[in-house]
Amino acid sequence: QCGKSFSHVSILTQHQAVHRKERIFECENCGDRFTRSSSLTLHWKIHAAEKVFVCVQCSQGFSRASELVAHLRLH
Repeated sequence: QCGKSFSHVSILTQHQAVHRKERIFECENCGDRFTRSSSLTLHWKIHAAEKVFVCVQCSQGFSRASELVAHLRLH
């Protein structure tokens, strides 16, 4: 479509998704989706300071659900 070439098929596939407006990169915190992984990385900075996942046993907060799950295993 645009004439760009890539050294790896996986990178080409990601690039083609941009042309199709596919939002394949999803934020695990809020569900927002992005066409580029770099956009998701920038978006994560919004959540970096947020502690939206809170342990019901000790009230410790986490910015990612996976961090809370790992923490719960310690109780």
